[in-house]
Amino acid sequence: MRIHRLLAIGDIRDPNGLLAATLDVLAAAAARAGGFSLAIDQMSEDGFDPAARRDDATTWANAGAILMAPDSAGGRLARRHLVEDLGFTVTVRPIRASKHWPGPLSMASPSHLDWLIVGAIAAGRRPGQDEPGPASGGLLASDDGPASPRARSEAALRHAYQMARSRLRKRLTVITAPSWADPALAMWGVVASKVAEGYPDVVVDHVTLQTLSLRMSHHPETLDVIATSGLDTDVVSAWAAALAGPPGVFPSASFNPARHSPALFEPLQSSALAIEDEGVLQPIGAFWAVAMMLKDFGEERAAALVMEAIETVCGALALETEWRDTVALRDAVVAAIRSPTV
Repeated sequence: MRIHRLLAIGDIRDPNGLLAATLDVLAAAAARAGGFSLAIDQMSEDGFDPAARRDDATTWANAGAILMAPDSAGGRLARRHLVEDLGFTVTVRPIRASKHWPGPLSMASPSHLDWLIVGAIAAGRRPGQDEPGPASGGLLASDDGPASPRARSEAALRHAYQMARSRLRKRLTVITAPSWADPALAMWGVVASKVAEGYPDVVVDHVTLQTLSLRMSHHPETLDVIATSGLDTDVVSAWAAALAGPPGVFPSASFNPARHSPALFEPLQSSALAIEDEGVLQPIGAFWAVAMMLKDFGEERAAALVMEAIETVCGALALETEWRDTVALRDAVVAAIRSPTV
């Protein structure tokens, strides 16, 4: 039997919290799919001690994956150190419309709004949170070495091209800007053109952020995989999520393409900020993150069970308040996973 090691980070004290609900969904999918088991360690998101980062980093590195279901601002500090210590350079965020959840473009066919945002993570930056800090060098760091802005950009762009190649439409849109407007984005565009030479089968277009926002709103069918620099990823993700569905529905994965360290799976923070400020988190994004993680493990059947259950449950939700009831949604998704009709 296959065994997957997992580190789960969140509020480990609340049996009805987001982390507990997310692990219940994961356990239900594993039991229904069969063929593998999970070895899960848990770490509290509160009371994170920077002085213990060396020991924590060892725990993180030994995991096959990291699943984060933050219930409070305490998770943000842990996330920041995860990104920095494990050398994440790429973040991937699937955004799509569905008849099963409301959104400004929910009437669009899912095939017309089925985007994959692939973004670079600048050195010293945590996805969905801080700007690059001066201590890390940020965009002013040396151009030499694997941690340089150019190397990080190339890693993200290669992954974006690979994702575009693997999808039916084989289309990639790269956000760029003229050199006089933003030297960092100009460098990003140069690297994108160089990487493109290895992917002649991928159809590529380069657009400004302003043009992209118009296409997302009025012509979503013209977009598929979207590659963004570390400067634009959160803005693009937030706008895309706002167009496609209610806050907190979408997931995110951050990793190093060399896979020397485990990947981080979590709800897309930029799509959950509105309700996070109210002290209520939307659990669907965390459940979808479970599906992403299972797929990364190679457990396609378990991942499909989670996604089918999410769509079944979301299609039955009528009131906005129902999207925020963690316990009720957990129970419904778990029941749907166990149902023989899924």
